[in-house]
Order: sequence, then C-alpha cells, then structure tokens
Amino acid sequence: MRKRERRSLILAGVVFVVLLACYLLLLERNWRAEHEDDGRTVYQMEKEEIDRLQFCGSSGTVSLIRRTGGWKYEEDESFPLNERFVETMLEKTAVLKAKRLVGQGRERFGEYGLDEPSNTIWVDAGSQQKVIYLGDTNSATGDCYMSVEGSDRIYTVDATFPTLFSVGINEMASRETLPGMTLDTLTALEVENSGQNLKFEKGEMVQGMEGENSWSVSQGDETPMTADDGRVQTLLAQLIGLRYQAMVQYHPDEEQLEAYGLAQPQAWLRICYLDTEDQTEREFVLKIGDRTEDEMYFVYAENGAGVYTMSAESLEAFFYLAAEDFLSLNVAALKAETLTCLEIQTDSQEISYTIERQAARTEAIYRLNGQEIGEGDFNSIYYQLYALEADKRVTDLADQLAEKVVLTITYHREERDGGDLTVEFVPYDQNYYGIRTQGRAVLLINRQKVNQLLAYVQELR
Repeated sequence: MRKRERRSLILAGVVFVVLLACYLLLLERNWRAEHEDDGRTVYQMEKEEIDRLQFCGSSGTVSLIRRTGGWKYEEDESFPLNERFVETMLEKTAVLKAKRLVGQGRERFGEYGLDEPSNTIWVDAGSQQKVIYLGDTNSATGDCYMSVEGSDRIYTVDATFPTLFSVGINEMASRETLPGMTLDTLTALEVENSGQNLKFEKGEMVQGMEGENSWSVSQGDETPMTADDGRVQTLLAQLIGLRYQAMVQYHPDEEQLEAYGLAQPQAWLRICYLDTEDQTEREFVLKIGDRTEDEMYFVYAENGAGVYTMSAESLEAFFYLAAEDFLSLNVAALKAETLTCLEIQTDSQEISYTIERQAARTEAIYRLNGQEIGEGDFNSIYYQLYALEADKRVTDLADQLAEKVVLTITYHREERDGGDLTVEFVPYDQNYYGIRTQGRAVLLINRQKVNQLLAYVQELR
C-alpha cells in the first residue's frame, strides 16, 4: 500500500472516531435532558389568591372552590372535603415546578401524548387562569410529560403530580370515624351474620351469677349465659380498632346501597355504648355488604354520611362467632353474702347449710344440718365451690346427659339477688362430667375434680 493511501485511511479513521464521539456526546446530552432534574419553575402565582381548582379525576370532573369558610366541592358544598388534600394541590399548582425541559414545539406534542392530554388542570386566581396539560408517562422513569397553555415547551413532572390529580371526589373526603368507645364505656354488642344472631351484654344478671363476671352472652333467643370477661374484652378490643379505609359513595340512595350489598347486608354490628359527655347510652349500627377483590368490605353506618371500605381481616373476626366460645368456665361463682341456703346432694347423703344474716348483712349465723357451725367451717366448702372451674366449653348437650346425676348443688337466694340456682353433675364420658345448670349443659369438667369434691363432701356431717 502506498504512503498516500495509508495516510488517507488513517485520516478517515480519525474522522470516524471524532464523529462517533460527537454522536455519543449528543446521546449523553439527550439522555441527561431526559433523566436529570433541573428543578425549573414553570410559573408562579400566590397560593392565597387561587380561588378555584378543576381537574379530571377518576370519577369525572372535580371542581373545588374557595369560600369564606374554606374550600368546598362546587357540586355539593356540604360534602366533607378534606382541606389538607386541597392544600397539597395548592402547593403543587401555585408554584409549578418541572423536573426537566425535554422539548419545544407544538408539532412535538404528539410524541409525548400532549395532543390528547390524559388530564387537564385549571387553576384560577381571580381573572388569571393557568391550564396544565398532562400527557404520557415515561416508562423508564415514571415521570409524566406536561405542558402549560400558552407555551410550546414540554416538561416532565414526577409521578406524584398526576397521581394527586387523578383522584375522585370520594377519595378527597374527610373520613368519618366510629364513635369514641372504650372497653369501659361499651355496654352491649349484637352481631348478626347470615341470619345467626349473637349478643353480648354488660352488667346483666345471668342465672343470678353477677359480680365477678360482668358480661353475658346469648345466641338467638336462648337464655343469656355467663361470659368469660377476658374473651369478651379481647373481641371488643378488635371492635374498637375498626377503621374506615376510603369513602366510595357519599349519601347513597337505595339503588347504590343495593349495588354495594348494603340494602340487605350479609352482616351487621349493633353497638351500645355510654357517651361520657352527657352520660347517655347511644347506639351505633354498622352494616356490612359485599366483599371486594382487594380484601375489603363495603360498610355503611345507619345515618352515616357515606359508604366506606373496611379491611376484611378486621371484620371477619366477627363473622364466625359461637356463644360457647365465650362462656365462663366458672361453675357457679356466687357471692357468699347473697346466699340464704346451700344444699349438696349425692347418691348417699344430703347436706344443708343455712345462713341467717342481720339486715346489714355484716354478721351471719351458719348451720350445717341444723347444727350451728363457725364461719370458717362454712367457708371450707364454699370456697371450693366458688373456685370450681370447668375444663371445656361445648354446644348445649343437655339432651345427651342421660345417666344418673352424681352431684347436685342448689344455691338459695332472695329474688332480688337472682333467685335459686341448681347445678347438676352428670356422667358424659370416661373423662368428663357434664355440668347442667337450669336445664342447659354447656360445660364439661374433668371427672377427677368432681370425684375429689365428692370425697370431701362424704366426710361432711
């Protein structure tokens, strides 16, 4: 190869390298234009002077207007608008900041989806108006392309801006809250699910067993039974923790309630509580409708403002309740000062304790089968019975207790104290006796406990 040809080839190579470097530099500059944040201000206006905002939300056009008392939803000024939401919108639109300037020229609007905007935002401040157009989303960065009326410049804004102005009016509502209830102020809870009814009541006398157990539980029309306070309060703590998630319909009509499964709800909670401000007992009813695909239920409070969603996990704790799961294991925790007579009957003997009290009930005379005894002698049997606990909660199995009763304990009291209470211990299987109280048997007790009690009673005279 001649020297001149070699020189030309080298020169061409150098030119190629220079052009390639220029091309790469141009690519880098374009990339930087697309990806680097130059934080420029597109326009600026006084936030306090903005008196109207309008945009295309998920459920249609939303118009917000400033009134003397604050911001209102123009279509229904009684709507419970969350003004903190509006404040964020004002901050974003009063001083409009773009991340980058990516192009210029209306002929390029189509490249960025600005020829047919995905959303239009109107910002009014007296006679001044700014109109913001949002276009496509950059798939790499998540930023949205934007332009402003009167300018041919094309910008990007971060994803939070289009998200903020894509909400529907219901998402801008100030959420209602459940009444202010505590474990101390709750007085009753009634749960109905698919026709099954369960009721918890506080302070009601249950088979005369008041005092230590302050809650009762009943299923349907059955007689209330003494409930385990700890179990009931665990359930009530979940009730107090219920929270609305999002409003989906403001002031629903019957047709809308039907659409959410709330015209004939599958379940409802009726809550009674004491209003500590005026010491008035109040009632709150929450209807539970259809379940959504995202693990929520539609709910609506009687006389409430709207239909909300609520976590399925928080509500389903109330769906599959059974009375026996909340029963107290105490066999008969009755206060000694209410007793007038205590009778114990076995196969082989009958024992009767009588208690005579003065009007003030401060002193008493105790007798065993007619013979006066000391208070300590009475307490030796009384405290055993008071502390006696069953081992299992069961669905009423009174009909299954066909064998002979091995032990009967009858507590006699004045009617004002609850009246008489009879407790029977009947063989159930090789491990348990059933405890039948006033005709119902919802507890099982280990045979060994009863046999020990029988042995002790056998020694009494």
